Amino acid sequence: MNISGVHTITKGDTLEPLNTILLKRNGTPYDLSAYTVKFFMETDTGTSEIAETTTGVTAHPTQAFTADASTDLLSCDDHGVEEGDQIEVASSTALPTGLSASTRYFAVNVTPNSFSLATRPGGAAIDITSAGSGTHTFWVVGSVQFDFLAANVDTAGIYYGFFTLTSSSEKLTVPHGNQPIEVRIVEAGN
Repeated sequence: MNISGVHTITKGDTLEPLNTILLKRNGTPYDLSAYTVKFFMETDTGTSEIAETTTGVTAHPTQAFTADASTDLLSCDDHGVEEGDQIEVASSTALPTGLSASTRYFAVNVTPNSFSLATRPGGAAIDITSAGSGTHTFWVVGSVQFDFLAANVDTAGIYYGFFTLTSSSEKLTVPHGNQPIEVRIVEAGN
């Protein structure tokens, strides 16, 4: 069995959500706004551990950021963004000048607490000329979070998780093929 990722969680700890980016076979992220996203988890024998559910699933979770017009950086502590991630932004009032809603940008100049945006992978940072106003948010295209319930993490073991993406015309299972997300539930102190 090929594994597309490993998530380790301590038995009984519901504060360790599973965060991942769902990718198409060609490596581009899914636009999850077009789908109902569900999660399910099973044992290595195919026995259901978590039945397919939308409970605890957040597609494109958002994070708040501030913008600095003097550095062209967006700041957000421990954002988890990686170089080249596709990013979309929004604002409650007005986005920083230079950025537009419903536009895909690419993360560049990434540090643990800040990053810039470019119009193409590895491109030059967009010139931000004002910080905008209101609350600004961003999300990584294809990102999804699953928050475990206590009943989901009450038994130590190795499990395999998948997301299903359903639209009016299709139902997909991601990761594709025989490449689940390995979920390791371990005893405290392991």
